[in-house]
Amino acid sequence: MKIAKKIFGLFILLISLLFCVSINAAEKNRLDAKDFITESNEDQTTEINNFLITCKTRKMDAFFSKGVYKFNGTVVLADGVSLFGEEGTIFRGTGTTYQSYIRDTKEKVTNITIDHIIFDNVTMYFQNSNSTNITIKNNIFANAKRVDLSISTGLQPVNNQNGGEWTGYYIAKNHKTITIKSNLFFRDENSLGRCLSIYYTENALIQDNYFGIVEDIDNSIVSPETKALKEEAIASGILSEKSNQGYFMSAINVINSDKNAKIIGNHFSINTDISEERYEDRSQSTDGYNRDHIIYAKMFNGLEVVGNYFKGMNKNQDGGIKFRNGENLLIHKNVLEDTMILLYVQNANTNLWFRNVHIKENIFINRFYTTDSYTSSITKIKKNFSAEFLFLLMNYEQTADVTNITIESNKMISPKFANEEVRIDNLNYAMPTNVTVRNNINSIVNQSIRTQIVRTNGKATWYDSNTSGPNFSNVSNETEVFVMDTSAYEDLSVDALVNLNEVAFELQERKLVTNAKQIFVDGTLYNDQDLAYGEHTIFLTDPTTVPLVVEGTTRTLQTNLFTAQKILVERTYKITFENNQHGNRIENQYLSKLPDELPVLSEDGYIFGGWFLDENFTQEAIAGKTIEQDTDLYAKWTKVYTITYNNLGHGAMPESLSNVLALPASLPMLVEEGYTFGGWYLDAEFTTKAIENTSISEDVTLYAKWDKIPVYTITFDSQGGTSVASISLLKGSKLDELQEPTKEGYVFKGWYADKEYTTLWNIDDIIERDITLYAKWDKIPVYTVTFDSQGGTSIASVSLTKGSKLDKLQEPTKEGYVFKGWYVDKE
Repeated sequence: MKIAKKIFGLFILLISLLFCVSINAAEKNRLDAKDFITESNEDQTTEINNFLITCKTRKMDAFFSKGVYKFNGTVVLADGVSLFGEEGTIFRGTGTTYQSYIRDTKEKVTNITIDHIIFDNVTMYFQNSNSTNITIKNNIFANAKRVDLSISTGLQPVNNQNGGEWTGYYIAKNHKTITIKSNLFFRDENSLGRCLSIYYTENALIQDNYFGIVEDIDNSIVSPETKALKEEAIASGILSEKSNQGYFMSAINVINSDKNAKIIGNHFSINTDISEERYEDRSQSTDGYNRDHIIYAKMFNGLEVVGNYFKGMNKNQDGGIKFRNGENLLIHKNVLEDTMILLYVQNANTNLWFRNVHIKENIFINRFYTTDSYTSSITKIKKNFSAEFLFLLMNYEQTADVTNITIESNKMISPKFANEEVRIDNLNYAMPTNVTVRNNINSIVNQSIRTQIVRTNGKATWYDSNTSGPNFSNVSNETEVFVMDTSAYEDLSVDALVNLNEVAFELQERKLVTNAKQIFVDGTLYNDQDLAYGEHTIFLTDPTTVPLVVEGTTRTLQTNLFTAQKILVERTYKITFENNQHGNRIENQYLSKLPDELPVLSEDGYIFGGWFLDENFTQEAIAGKTIEQDTDLYAKWTKVYTITYNNLGHGAMPESLSNVLALPASLPMLVEEGYTFGGWYLDAEFTTKAIENTSISEDVTLYAKWDKIPVYTITFDSQGGTSVASISLLKGSKLDELQEPTKEGYVFKGWYADKEYTTLWNIDDIIERDITLYAKWDKIPVYTVTFDSQGGTSIASVSLTKGSKLDKLQEPTKEGYVFKGWYVDKE
């Protein structure tokens, strides 16, 4: 029976838990995939598709609990059905040759979210031109294989140029609106290709995503929520902490006629050490080196690229971030590390214009650099190299409209090598109009960046960029500067995105101390001289060499790690610390201000009162205050004393007090049984009582005063009853309990304070003297019970006290009769 009850109880508990799960799922309006998909199946494509149809029918979203969902084919999204996962939810494409797919088909998909799923060898396509309001967030994408060209569109596999089936996307969106936010994207050497593609979209948003090398995530600019996905990716086993990632052909493609797209706050850490064999396209600029840019955008109208960090990819015409044939472009407050910006017009089949462009307040960092150039056909390159410029504006069309281009207030961080320049090249075609290049600064050498204008006749003219702008023959110096609205991004601090301190140095007195191989101070090579007082810009390099492999031939190129920052050489004065014969001696210091933390001294018997600017201690020294002369600081001390307690052998002994100036605010209270504590006195004769908070000028001993409490005896006279022992108690005590004596034939009636029994003693009475208590008794009456047997056998009489009972009645006998009981009357 007990076992049956236990089983029934467990059954009820299980039903309750399932009911709670159902309630929670219902509250979120989601169906759980585990109730519809068989876990053991190696290919769950059909079950997943049927599950999504069920979700659509029931008008509920799809929830995929932790586990691996395997499919070798296409999962078809359902209109209005979002896909939610949890930590450890993996969608795994199991194809050995091609990726698996999640996509819409002939039917549109609208208003869906795909949230918190790890996509392992999976591509996501939205091809229906009416699919809209798609949100893809908090996901991880990795391990993509080749794409099936019979399914995927948007590629250019002509003669296998541009990589063909190796260059598919993780996410591609055709038309309408999409948000791609807070995702991680990875590609290793076995999954070369592109990442995101949008075309014909409106108001697309790509924000807070991370692309590339695993070990750079923790120091990236993406949000903590996006960074946290790294540990989830490692825990899932799809990659490790040292996974070799970042092998993107391109990260983001804004392909065709997109309107008002935004690329904001993403971090790109692209692997530069990559074989280019699959990407051969015989490019006119860099034959054999056709990685298709970190961002490649063309034919757009309204594109904002703001607050991103770009790192890696080759820095030439086939690298960096590229914008082609568009208008209303804002490139604002980005960091570009070994990456360039390329603007150009090309191809008569697309919009022949590049206009209304504002490139402002970006930071360019040159870590790797070379002035080497290669003109021969290259089929394999294992390291990036740079062109001669960071901005390149080119026109490949005779009738192109290139106008309203503003490049201003950008910062370059690097020694002034030849590649720190802006180049505007019309290639003998139509010249741009209303182009302004101004206030672009090399922050290391504090000089303006040069602008190179390549004119139609092939000659180059250089301009300093702090002038009013390039003086084209058809543009006047009064040309109005084109400005786009950047108010939405005013609070973004691009300098906070850059960590520049890599080469260690110290500033000792007025000299730089460092192991750096090359030091620039304000743009001039430093030769260990004393630096002038004031602010300086320093640039420290630590050159190394790396191999560049070109068609089997190894060549050596120089690269740099660096530190670039402002330093302040301050005029210093001697600060002398006078400790006034107490505490530790402090060494003199040479500073331009008092230390931010003044030394704290200590010595037994004294209190340190701080530092003062004068011997009379009237002007306190303030930490960090600027000084303009040699300064003496004086330590203030106050003599302090010890208080010792003497408890005179009673109560707990309080601990002594050291380093005090007065009696304590609260003197300790002592207790001991048999004594009354009478307070503390300054002398053993108890003539002067100690007063709390009283100032003292010498060491003090305090004496505890005690008064002994009298002891009284209580004697018990039991008046013939059993004996009760006497008790001794302190004056003021009470008798907690009074023992009761006994006396045969009597009832005890209490203890009385007098023999006349006039005052009954109560346990609440206080003991104030020696006393005797008297027991009072009442005698108990005795009665005789006589038995008349009416001619039967004789029964003896019985004597009993009042209130007693006859425990047993003896029965007489009488020959010829039956005894019928005893009666109290003859009748």
